[in-house]
Parts: sequence; structure tokens; C-alpha cells
Amino acid sequence: MTNEELKVKIDEYLVYSEDDIHIEYIEAILSILKVYTKFGRYARRFKYSDIDYEGLSNMDLETTIKLVKELYKENSIPFDEEYIDKIISNGVIDFKFDTLEESDLSRVKYDKLTTGSTGVKKGKRFLNSPSTGKITDPIILAHELGHYTVGVSENDKDHYMSEMFAIFMEFLMEEKLKDLGYANDVREWKKTRIISTWRSASSIFEELLLLNVYLKFGDFSRESFNEIYTFNDREYDLIIKNNKDIFKRRENEEDEDYYERVDYTKDLRYIFGTLIGSFMCRSYLNDNKYYDRIKKAFSYPTSEYFENFLDILGITYNSFNEESSILLNELFDNNKTL
Repeated sequence: MTNEELKVKIDEYLVYSEDDIHIEYIEAILSILKVYTKFGRYARRFKYSDIDYEGLSNMDLETTIKLVKELYKENSIPFDEEYIDKIISNGVIDFKFDTLEESDLSRVKYDKLTTGSTGVKKGKRFLNSPSTGKITDPIILAHELGHYTVGVSENDKDHYMSEMFAIFMEFLMEEKLKDLGYANDVREWKKTRIISTWRSASSIFEELLLLNVYLKFGDFSRESFNEIYTFNDREYDLIIKNNKDIFKRRENEEDEDYYERVDYTKDLRYIFGTLIGSFMCRSYLNDNKYYDRIKKAFSYPTSEYFENFLDILGITYNSFNEESSILLNELFDNNKTL
């Protein structure tokens, strides 16, 4: 693909993404992506086979549901036990019963433990959550119920907010499990959340650099890059090459599949959501009155304005930097690596 062909593809992508909030805030997003670089020295050596899947504590479905009910009740989240029972009995919550097989590849085991979803199908809301008999089950169920609590996402901004609340509930469940004696499980599992998010941040960083230069100058020349960034010739050539590969159409690739592949906003939801969810959880545990701010931030019409949303939660750029440092010390202290 030539540079001119790449420009055509990016123009098409920008038209497709014209309603996405990230285009307006691309430089701010790049600064947040940089925050994740501090995890690199631990995360880049990680392999899914490093996780001791069989060593994770066991937990049956009855206990999983009981703990999640307790979590929502203890923290006055607007789901009572009766309502949770109702959406289980009427089939809204669908548990995916699966076991970790010795023959499974490490990534297959990881996906079995983590894959859940919430949304709408044929006009009806649904929630899928894994039931593997492991300690991760209540963590994922709390996360997916967090999505369900916020409601069905209708636009890009809603997806960001939903992910923040879901990860807030995920981290809140992990704190509950720590109190119940599962601190080692939680620490090791939370590392995988941070490492997975670091990988996402690393994979889209160059793509956003390229878009930022193009939005400012309308080209990808070395001179234009030098106006904003300092890269040597080799680094510049790699950025151009890597992103040509990303935006290049694959053989027989349909429009929908192409735009879904090059659209990185799903990664951004987790990148924002992980640090904001962690900030919300820590602030709430330090002062339960902070939940009033959470309720206000997620309520209409406040939630219509993303800047107001972050202001109410007390989040600034420094919050991202500070929260990442707290997580670094909490999970990767004493020079421990996975």
C-alpha cells in the first residue's frame, strides 16, 4: 500500500468514525496511553502459560451467586437479591458451564475464565457469564452485572461509561474476595487485567500517533512527524509500515469486518475503564460517600457530557498517572514478575 492509498483508507476510517469522541481528544488519549508504559518492564515478558490456572481457588456456582448478591446489597447498588434471582430464573443471565481441560492451550483456558458479555439480542437484554468453578467466576459476574446496571449502551460514550462501572464492580468484588482470604488469587488475577490492558495500549499507540499527525498536517511525511514527535528514521519507518498493514484490506474482507478490525475504540474503553474503575473503587473504599458522586456522574443529564462526568468523579490527567503508580506498587512490588 502506498502512502496515497493509506491516506484514502484513513479518510474512509475517519468518516466512519466521525461520531466517536476519541477523535476530538486524540492528544489527551495519547498522553493516557503513555501512562501504561510503566508496566512494560513487567508485562512484555508475560505469557498466558505463566498463569497457574489449576492453582486458582475453586468456587461453585451457588457461592458465586451468593457473593455477588452480597456485594450489590452491601454497597447499595440498585439490584436487590430478588431482582438478581429473577433475571437468573427468567433466563436473562445465562451461565456458560465449562471446565479447564488439561489439554486446553493456555489462551483457551484464559478465555474460558474471562469471556462474558452483556447486550441486546432480538429486542431482549441478555447477560452471559462463565461458570468454570474457579475464583474468577464471581469477578466476571460482578463485572457483567455492572454493565447490566448501567443499561444498554447506545453510543460510543455510553460504552466507555459502562466499562468504567463494570470494572469498578469487578475491582470491588476482588476487594471482597481479599477480605475472605483470597488475596493471592486476586493479586495474580488482577495482574492479568493490567497486563492485558497494557497490551491494548501498546498496540494502538502508534496507530493514534499516525492519526494525530494526519489530522494536523494531512500527510505522513517525516517532516510532519518531526513537528510533533522525535523519532529516528528506523522508528518512523516502522510506524508507517505497521499501520499500512493495519489499514490494508484483507482479501475478501467485508466492510463491517474491516471497520471492526481497525476500530480501536473497544480497546480504549478498557484502557480508560481500568484506571478510572480502579480510581472509583479506591475512592469509594476510602470514603463510602464517594458513591453519591458515582450515582450523580452516571445519571442523566450529567452523563451526557463526558467532561462533566469526569469532573464529578474527581478525575484529571494526574489521576491516571497516580492510579497507575498505585497499581504498579500494589501488584508488581518487590521486583516480582509473572
